[in-house]
Amino acid sequence: TILTDFESGAMKAVSSCWPQSSAHAWFFHLTQNIYRQVQQAGLTTKYGNDEEYAHASRVSLSGVK
Repeated sequence: TILTDFESGAMKAVSSCWPQSSAHAWFFHLTQNIYRQVQQAGLTTKYGNDEEYAHASRVSLSGVK
């Protein structure tokens, strides 16, 4: 098992170089990146106080469909 950030290129490289291994993304880095983007947009208070907004931010910034 190899842990990577949520980068599709890294995950594909792991599968290509070590086909017997399994690549998993480390959720911690994804959530850190989402919160950093919220801070840069000046939306920290809204993110902290509005659960619906926080959830929508996490879903849209993570690329989850």
